[in-house]
Amino acid sequence: NYESVTNLRIRRLVLFVDEFMLTSLFIYIDPDWAPLALRLALGVALAFHGYPKLFKMKEQFAGWLESLGFKPGFFWAWLVGLTEFVGGIMIAVGFLTELAALAVCIQFLVIMAKIKWGKAPYLIMGQDSYNGWELDMIYFASALALLFSGSGQWSLEWYLLYGY
Repeated sequence: NYESVTNLRIRRLVLFVDEFMLTSLFIYIDPDWAPLALRLALGVALAFHGYPKLFKMKEQFAGWLESLGFKPGFFWAWLVGLTEFVGGIMIAVGFLTELAALAVCIQFLVIMAKIKWGKAPYLIMGQDSYNGWELDMIYFASALALLFSGSGQWSLEWYLLYGY
């Protein structure tokens, strides 16, 4: 009967911890807000990073990509810029979120494997600005979370499919 006593203790501990959680003490926070917060943070950041790659520094970015072995550089620059800018907007508004998140996941896996592999996880001052991979890992993990969870209730997809 030791097992049932242990299970009872675990259930009591879980109930005790749940009593003191922030959402239980003060207000109820609907979990459907979590994908919205994640979508807005990731989508806006990606769109801001993709805009100059598409519209302002295409030639420089394409040349840099060619120097890394991504040829033709203009094609890859266009693809990366499009993934970040358009994908970021799609993620932020919650339209075809899983598709955009998949493209972002693939892009950041390539970045981490081809460009950042073997480098320090954080930016080291005084070295080239492409040596840290921690931000790329955050982008990848955020997109992966949206790929698995979807856009949530507060999204354009939800509105178009189910209305409010």
